[in-house]
Amino acid sequence: MSETNEAWGAYADGQGCDQAMLAVEHVGRRPAYAATAERTTAFMSAHYDMRTGLAVVLLVDCGYGASITNSACELLPFIQAHHIGRRGIPWENVKWLYRDSMGAWDEIAPLGEWNPRAVAVDFRSLGERTLGDVLAQVAARGMPLVEADIAAIRRWCATGISAKGVAS
Repeated sequence: MSETNEAWGAYADGQGCDQAMLAVEHVGRRPAYAATAERTTAFMSAHYDMRTGLAVVLLVDCGYGASITNSACELLPFIQAHHIGRRGIPWENVKWLYRDSMGAWDEIAPLGEWNPRAVAVDFRSLGERTLGDVLAQVAARGMPLVEADIAAIRRWCATGISAKGVAS
């Protein structure tokens, strides 16, 4: 289940957002679109700017199947192929941020050559690691999020964390 928010008209010309529920059944398995919230590994909110060629992808761990940390090698190429790359934005122009299963936000950094099936990754701390830190990084890239997208991310943060049984 995927949708594009660019038609909502809340973004500036050339900017937009795709949101989707993604499922990875187990480590090493190819990602797919999740049919239900209960079978969602990651909520994805991909923000792009066609004018600058930059993108930011926010992922929220939702507690089903493989964690984002354990499936990032497969998730990033899937998102690049189905959402960012189809807009002509190369992977090296994408900032990948995620909320892990413990509720902390960090960055996923692809390493080496891009592979359309799986890519090596590293993880970097964002400092304070709150949603506020993430929104500041997104805004610093010239892509402030509209209120509807921030609200969706907050809802998924509450859903994902409650699915793991961790206080938000």
